[in-house]
Amino acid sequence: MRSRSHLILLSTIALSLALPAQAQGIEGPAAEAVPQSAPSPQADAQPIGITLTLGDTRLHFMARPPNDPSLVVLRFERFVHEPQWSACKELELVIDGATSRSPLERAFKRDGVAGRELVQARVTVDDVARMRHARQVTFNLCGATRRLTVTHAALVQGFVTDFHAQLGQAVPEPITPPVAPKQDVPRAPSAPVPAPQVEQGGLRGRALLSLGIGLLGYRERTYSFEDGESFSVSSLAVGIHALPTLTFGYATSDSVVVALAVGVSLANASTEGGGDARETGVFVAPAVYYLFPGQSTRVFAGVQVGVSASSSRQADRDISSTTGTISGAIGFHYFASRAISLSPAVSLGGASGTADFRSRTMTASADQSELVFSLSLALVAWL
Repeated sequence: MRSRSHLILLSTIALSLALPAQAQGIEGPAAEAVPQSAPSPQADAQPIGITLTLGDTRLHFMARPPNDPSLVVLRFERFVHEPQWSACKELELVIDGATSRSPLERAFKRDGVAGRELVQARVTVDDVARMRHARQVTFNLCGATRRLTVTHAALVQGFVTDFHAQLGQAVPEPITPPVAPKQDVPRAPSAPVPAPQVEQGGLRGRALLSLGIGLLGYRERTYSFEDGESFSVSSLAVGIHALPTLTFGYATSDSVVVALAVGVSLANASTEGGGDARETGVFVAPAVYYLFPGQSTRVFAGVQVGVSASSSRQADRDISSTTGTISGAIGFHYFASRAISLSPAVSLGGASGTADFRSRTMTASADQSELVFSLSLALVAWL
């Protein structure tokens, strides 16, 4: 039994001596790893991009750094009733007052969605890098202005980081002058970062509904009779002195709005003789307004031509009149959001027509003229 155990032990030792060194985990010439080349940077490269929303426009930043280590494509996309960028030849890029221009070209997508308008321009990655810390970045396309805000800075920073990462480069930091120690030269206070602007977007093709109230109104009316006699009635109203004026409108372009106003006016009048009168009036007036370029605030000017009918009682007389009116207005729209604006305005106008007088003892007609001044405030919904 003991001789048999010794025989098994001797056989095991002989077998272990016969195995190759590699089988026992011992490193030898046959176990050396085959050298492999590092993967090419371009083999793992992918297109990079971000999308920003600027009012009614989507702005796409797109690039393939290994193919072109400096090129970035800016693509502008929006849905419109009619193309408006087809005549644009160049993109004007303004970064903190420094202006550059790039040729603009049409872009197409295979899906062919109706009403989609696409244009694009080529800029450098250095241009995009300057946008990260700029106080103001504006894109101008044939008068249509789109602006980046501080809320977009993080996305632009990420795009620049990814761009340089694909090239194996460190992201360049903005160049800033060295600052002397505080004890030697006091540091100038940093400029405040501007508040984000509300983009009202393009107004072309949008309808509006407005409710306006009168805050201050003055009216001076003169009646002239055939026998040469005349007298005047004036009224001054402070505070809300009329029912809301309802206005319907439509923007035929980004700057022009046509509208129709309908309103009811109530006023207490005092005559030159010291009498009092209560007057009720109704008017209907088409109008045209021009809105000057702007972002969250847009100044406007307009003209209104219409027809007014009113009735009043002065002492023992009833007066009814019908006049044609014309007035001019100037004010501004403050866009609290893309769909809502507040609109204070000042208007000055005149009217001319006829008036009928009735009392227990007489009936007469007279020519009527008047001068009207008003201050109003409207709440406007852009649909």
